[in-house]
Amino acid sequence: MVEIIDPWNAATLTTPASEQTTIVLAPLANPPLPVRILEDAPRPSIIIGEPDQRSQQAPEAAQPAPSPEQVAARSLTTLEGWQRYLDRFPDQATDPDILLEMDIALLARMIALSGNGNAGGVARASIRNTRPFDLNRNLQSRIERDLGVTTETVRQVQRSLNTAGFDTGTPDGVAGPKTRAQLQSYQVSNNMPITGVISPFVLSSLGLDPQNADYSGLAANGFRPARPYDPDALSVLYDDPRLIRAAGALEAKGQWNWGYYDDRLYITISMSWTGGFMTMSNLAQDAGGELVSITSRAERNFIIDLIEDDPSFFSPQGAGPTIGLLQAPGSREPDGGWEWLSGEPFSYQNWRRNEPNNRSGQGNPERYAIISFDRERENVSAAGWNDTSGTSHSFIIEIN
Repeated sequence: MVEIIDPWNAATLTTPASEQTTIVLAPLANPPLPVRILEDAPRPSIIIGEPDQRSQQAPEAAQPAPSPEQVAARSLTTLEGWQRYLDRFPDQATDPDILLEMDIALLARMIALSGNGNAGGVARASIRNTRPFDLNRNLQSRIERDLGVTTETVRQVQRSLNTAGFDTGTPDGVAGPKTRAQLQSYQVSNNMPITGVISPFVLSSLGLDPQNADYSGLAANGFRPARPYDPDALSVLYDDPRLIRAAGALEAKGQWNWGYYDDRLYITISMSWTGGFMTMSNLAQDAGGELVSITSRAERNFIIDLIEDDPSFFSPQGAGPTIGLLQAPGSREPDGGWEWLSGEPFSYQNWRRNEPNNRSGQGNPERYAIISFDRERENVSAAGWNDTSGTSHSFIIEIN
């Protein structure tokens, strides 16, 4: 018996020794390189390289190279990216390979919303998992509503799962805990992304009509996780030069997300390090904008919607992104002299209760502002402004 460790996928394969065994560990390379176990050595040895004539099998038909759009969409791993791909290649809307990629993107976002780390990498690796992630059941139901999954579609899935040996009980059209658990077991058994969600890919795999669920609504809502985005991949699928420039400036700076309000581009970024106000302001300028000015209730609500579902933008105590609000030196404390870095009028205010108070607890003046909330008593929708000494791990950029 020989154990082979696959460091690329953190997997261990066990194989019985034989005279000549060829095992392909993907993705080692493109194309993948076989691993050969040679019995004529004193002990089994593993050789990574091209097979010799003795072990070479008949070559498979060459697969067509993926298009630049497909490579870009796979790199981004977002539903929005794949929807943009399908806008250009609508004939592939029910292709099982594309539906699989969209389910991976769906799981990436679900993992991010559940606070489970590196969404893109985790989601792709999870296809080989045997245990589901701890995902929010309310989130699963909400996603199915956005996918347009009907009671009748749930009932069809329950019947199909029962037929496949995954007992959901009497089909009643309600995706309760038992149906979720059996669906996840089915996904594990079939090497699928373990979402517990009735998606087009799940329907297709069960032999049902994948068009009874639709990813496009989630894609249109910017249903994507915050993470580093490749500017080259974005340039293939997106035509906003502001976004492409910002992606280049933010490369290797942290994980980020974006959205649009009143034809302005807003980028929220979470860094792996803590920076000062001027550092964040300079990065915003490099990206083509400035730290955000929030001048209306509607703009405030848009920004909260952009950040509230992603815990990476907040500290464990609820301290969130820096905004472009600062207090002029020598101003009356604690509420005098506040102004937007952009020079826009300081008329709309959204201070939290008893803020600003100029109390950092560290003897430093609080001349800058962040978005924050009380994690013990509030959710993010109640967030407002809090004055601070100016260091933070996240900030918001506004680009006209």
